[in-house]
Amino acid sequence: MVGKMANAAARLGTARSWIVHAKNGLDELAIVGKTYVTEVEGDSSQTFELSAESFGLDPRWVMLRGPASAADSAAIIRSIVSNEMKDTGAEGMVVINAAAALFVAGRFDSLVDAAAAAVESIRNGSAAAKLAQLSEAGRR
Repeated sequence: MVGKMANAAARLGTARSWIVHAKNGLDELAIVGKTYVTEVEGDSSQTFELSAESFGLDPRWVMLRGPASAADSAAIIRSIVSNEMKDTGAEGMVVINAAAALFVAGRFDSLVDAAAAAVESIRNGSAAAKLAQLSEAGRR
């Protein structure tokens, strides 16, 4: 499906997009193992693999079971951005996916720099503040 989605993104006129599929079946970048990425820029594409090491992160993080519900996921995300899950696999998942978004958007020239910025955003409270803003905007 990655190829089909990449083709659709190109046909829809995306400037730059990543379609990702982790080897473990996740539809996001995975902290453990490889993730297959098809990058679409205009009408061209390339496919490559990424791992935690691509972001300068420790590949030994292990994710246990995922959360049971959307409410559980939300609670974990709030804990991560509140800096309560420092150096865990859950934080690593958030960091690499945020870093990928920052990189694809052109904010950083390397995945390592983008990951460092994502970690810094968590550590300095910027991520928690932005989540609070988004949450408030969603309630209006």
